[in-house]
Amino acid sequence: MPLAIELAAARTRSLAPPDLVARLGAPLRLLTGGRRTSAERHRTLRATIDWSYDLLTRPQQVLFQRLSIFAGPFDLAAAGSVAAGEELDLADIDDLLGDLVDKSMLVVESGPFGRRFRLLESIRELAAEHLAEEGHTGLIAGRHARWCRPSCA
Repeated sequence: MPLAIELAAARTRSLAPPDLVARLGAPLRLLTGGRRTSAERHRTLRATIDWSYDLLTRPQQVLFQRLSIFAGPFDLAAAGSVAAGEELDLADIDDLLGDLVDKSMLVVESGPFGRRFRLLESIRELAAEHLAEEGHTGLIAGRHARWCRPSCA
């Protein structure tokens, strides 16, 4: 978050606050242009998230990508229903979720419905891009629809 704030503040030189707020719908494109003396991974929000993504193990990356299908909070059962399958064992989902929380790629919240997970929107956007690059968006969207259908009825 501090990097995002710093990058947004740098944009105030060319954008008025209302214009900046209006463009926050696409934070990966807006939040660029960090200090030239900064490490490459700190020059854009995208570079920072990509750097963190590259540090994940392959199973963590696969889960991260698949979780991007959730626009809002989800629980362990939902994550398992949607993400388990090729490359990911249902029994490993809980541990992998914990790994993503520990690496600040996933937020965990406690509430009246128990422990729920959530991807911040800019992180979710990048995870969805990686899912699309792998060619699995349709497969995961189908799993999400099958999970959601009985829950929404």
